[in-house]
Amino acid sequence: MKKFSALLVALCLCIWLCACDTYKEQLPAPQNLHMESKVLVWDRVEHATEYRVYVENVGHATPFLHYDLSELSVPGTYEISVMAIGDEKYSNSVRAHFTYTVTAPEEEDSSSSGGKDDDSAKYDETGFEYNLLPDGSGYEVSAGKISAFPEHLELPDTFKGLPVKYIPKYAFSGPGWNVGNVITTSIKLPAHLESIGQFAFKATIHLEELVIPDSVSEIEYGAFSTCFNLKHVKLSKNLKVLGGACFSGCALEEIVLPDGLEEIGESAFRSDKEYYPQAYTSIAIPNSVKRIETLAFACEALQEVTLSTENLEWIITPFRGSAWEDALPAGPIIIGDLLYKYNKDNPETYTVPAGVKKIAGRAFAEAGTDSHIVEVAIPDGVKLIGDCIFDSCENLKRVRLPADLTEIPERIFSGCENLTDIVIPESVTTIGNYAFQYCENLSGISLPAGLETLGDCAFEYCISMKDIVIPASLENLGKDVFNDCDALEKVFYEGTKQQLDELIAQNNAPIEYPNGVVHEFSPFANATVYCYAETKPISGNYWHYVNGTPTIW
Repeated sequence: MKKFSALLVALCLCIWLCACDTYKEQLPAPQNLHMESKVLVWDRVEHATEYRVYVENVGHATPFLHYDLSELSVPGTYEISVMAIGDEKYSNSVRAHFTYTVTAPEEEDSSSSGGKDDDSAKYDETGFEYNLLPDGSGYEVSAGKISAFPEHLELPDTFKGLPVKYIPKYAFSGPGWNVGNVITTSIKLPAHLESIGQFAFKATIHLEELVIPDSVSEIEYGAFSTCFNLKHVKLSKNLKVLGGACFSGCALEEIVLPDGLEEIGESAFRSDKEYYPQAYTSIAIPNSVKRIETLAFACEALQEVTLSTENLEWIITPFRGSAWEDALPAGPIIIGDLLYKYNKDNPETYTVPAGVKKIAGRAFAEAGTDSHIVEVAIPDGVKLIGDCIFDSCENLKRVRLPADLTEIPERIFSGCENLTDIVIPESVTTIGNYAFQYCENLSGISLPAGLETLGDCAFEYCISMKDIVIPASLENLGKDVFNDCDALEKVFYEGTKQQLDELIAQNNAPIEYPNGVVHEFSPFANATVYCYAETKPISGNYWHYVNGTPTIW
């Protein structure tokens, strides 16, 4: 009886384990399999620990997002497949299949190697792969044939007498956000390096210090993201662009930005007390910086900010979530000539004061639905240098915009459901995406005669709008501009029927999704569209002005 009971328990345990494995979430198969020279490349699969490449059903494990097929030298067609390997939470994906054809040497031409000459892709004795840059001035370098990351990753300065200038996307990165390079502790970058590609060294877990050569002018998106132990970085003196998330999820204790830096991307140095343990407490933004994206310095430990606004052309809440921003007093926060934010208890009416020349993105939006603001006056000469400035200010009714304004930023009034009184200056040539989305009480608005671009969903869900005049100057008409404007009855277009058809066809072709669903874009919803005509046509929908009022023929 005891033996039977033990056997029964073992059987139940086996069934339970199998069931647990059965209910694991399966990883999706790798996508976008394609050849670059003689290397098979695919897109990263989130949560994959590694990949298994099958060549004629023989499996080969790799931590990288590419696999060299140059050893397949015998002419013929080879069946290749790639599987993403899961962990204790995710099961392996199904295989993604790819057919690779090797032609005889005399049949090969420039097209069989992606248009590159025979000398464009080579390997050195370490297994690193080098590709000649399009201008022939140097090479890019990636992991190539190396089967495992070395402890000390040293990248050569030159190859075949030419400088190594670029490290491409995913060149030395780990395959997943929480599974990366757990071996390398130091990296020596090429002396002539000019740019570091997206996610090039992502998740190099044990890297603690890094020197970026002074030749580097750009670090692209996520290049060193989730290098959890990276504490010290010396940035290039000639750095111009810091891409989004380039150092997010690191443990930086200090950040020194070089003079000459121009752009800082979204979440560039973002941290979180639970997942991104960055510890820097101060930041000084150089005078040269022109653009700072949202959450660039979202670090809870950040207490001191020095911001030069002289050359700023774009800024959206880069310090949100920091101790510095949390400690800001109530009222308008003005830094130099920039209205950075109207913090906390804003009044019903507000006039931007003299001396302010720029208004930052989300300046009035942070209070959101709790905003008291009803009326705002912005003097002439003030520039709007960010999106979402009044986003979700539900009580906002009236705004006076600068007479010399040229662009209405994206989502500037999105969610301002009580906005009723606004005049778009005649100087405006661009209205951004979602600019007036969900302005439910906006019943009428005049578009300027020189308007050139009307962005996607610009007036989506403006349910009180009944008619609108669209100038003939319009060159770019976005998708779903008047989506869900159920009351819209008449659209008066100042151009010809041919111009209108070309305008609609430009960006509003139907899109078919992988599941077979086709989305039709209808820029004017269910409204009747009338084209302009000076004299009464024989037939069709046309209109003209009578004492300045649009009138249907």
